[in-house]
Amino acid sequence: MKTKDIYLAGGCFWGTEHFFKQISGVVSTEVGFANGHTDAPTYEQVYTDTTGYAETVHVIYDPSHVTLEFLLKMFFVAIDPTSLNKQGHDEGTRYRTGIYYTDDADRPVIDKVFAEEQSEYAEPLVVEREPLTAFYPADEYHQDYLDKHPDGYCHLPHALFAFARQARNRIEVVAAVIFDAKGRIFATQRGYGEWKDWWEFPGGKMETGETAQQALKREIREELDAEIEVGELMKTIDYDYSNFHLTMHCFRCRLIGGLTLKEHEAAKWLAPDELNSVKWLPADEGIIDELKDPIRIVFDEAERQSAAYDGDKMIGECQYNVDRTGKWVVVHTGVRPEYNGRGIAKRLVECVIMAARERGVKIIPVCSYAQRMMSGKDEYKDIL
Repeated sequence: MKTKDIYLAGGCFWGTEHFFKQISGVVSTEVGFANGHTDAPTYEQVYTDTTGYAETVHVIYDPSHVTLEFLLKMFFVAIDPTSLNKQGHDEGTRYRTGIYYTDDADRPVIDKVFAEEQSEYAEPLVVEREPLTAFYPADEYHQDYLDKHPDGYCHLPHALFAFARQARNRIEVVAAVIFDAKGRIFATQRGYGEWKDWWEFPGGKMETGETAQQALKREIREELDAEIEVGELMKTIDYDYSNFHLTMHCFRCRLIGGLTLKEHEAAKWLAPDELNSVKWLPADEGIIDELKDPIRIVFDEAERQSAAYDGDKMIGECQYNVDRTGKWVVVHTGVRPEYNGRGIAKRLVECVIMAARERGVKIIPVCSYAQRMMSGKDEYKDIL
């Protein structure tokens, strides 16, 4: 499991830690002191407000289950962001609010949430946003304090803890439905976490400022060390897991070159009739029935293959459709006049024929070229 860190100062760290421990996706927490100017301060020294440290919770979380954006929005629920050096009844610079980060890539997310929260207040927010410069864990007495002392002091209302347990993170991801030339679909097996050994389409979360296509290409590079051609959006799936809501945008993709598994336990190419041979993640299963439809797969895949180019210029194409009988209908084959006689139209129709044979789908030739090419020919009887 890959985890990430964020350091949050929200007043007395007893209550702030307990609040974040309730949120699904938080792996662990540790209370301590952040961004002061002395070495290894004790609780008693920090209490004097002379060390520059703030009581802070180190939050370690699983980004595949909860996003930083969601954690920060929950953080703002638990604080008064306009109160300087005071939260609840606790006053002093040690009780100031702050977001301290160790990954510069987190700053845009922090700024985004900060700006959204600022729009809700007339007064300026006084929450610090700074890189973490120092963090020292507090004594064991202070760790998990409210677990050890359920009736102990807390500046937060206990209703907030129930709210944190019930809050659902919303995660938006992209998934690559990768087809090969035979119409097979690429599936990967998870090697970690709650869903270990289940199968999924490769992909992942969209980062701030990315388009879906950019996110998908980045994720495939990270997961498979590969490049892909991203095609059309096939389906958007919304699924409620027990601890978060997932929105998954599934794109038709084509692999460019080879690949290397970097994060998954295993992978395989599956024909449409083999898709039920593996155990899919619940959200990913939402597109399986459509992928098992050979007519749809053949039509979409062959459409991509049935164009001829000279450099960047398309010089010929074979357009076709699916009629109500569930068969292919070749409706038009066209080649630029200056390229006639080079066998391009024949190759285009052959592309459709090859895909049809691989998937057991029959063809009704409609355009004159396809009729001349296929009619009365023994080699095409199996698909007419």
